[in-house]
Amino acid sequence: MTLKIGWIGCGVHATQMLLPQLVRHDVEIAALCDIDGDRLASAGRQFGVSSLTSDAEELIRRSDIDAVGMAVGPGQHLVFGKMALERGLPVFMEKPPSGSAAGARELLAASEKSGKPLLVGFMKRYSAGNKIAANILRSGRFGAV
Repeated sequence: MTLKIGWIGCGVHATQMLLPQLVRHDVEIAALCDIDGDRLASAGRQFGVSSLTSDAEELIRRSDIDAVGMAVGPGQHLVFGKMALERGLPVFMEKPPSGSAAGARELLAASEKSGKPLLVGFMKRYSAGNKIAANILRSGRFGAV
């Protein structure tokens, strides 16, 4: 089954690091959103997406997406993340999820209330090297830390 996502934020990190990884898998970018029209048009061409908007709320309201991803600022992560979760959509966002711990807790509460996952992309958390190091530390072979 192809996962259809709406993506908010078409900056360098999204277009060079995140979106290229998504399209390598069974993911279709159904819509893109950015407030910079040139950047939005460029990302649309790069990923073959014709549904482009500068209005994140419009993207989140779409009926043809299964999830929302975003790489914007912490304030936007909080607002758009809550909006998508309240609509019942799973959300991926880059770090930080909010500009404050209270905002991060709001996102957690919205995720729990909706029953939909909220995934925050913490750099290197899932890298092979870090997993190996974590396993060594947990095993006790390294000694007290």
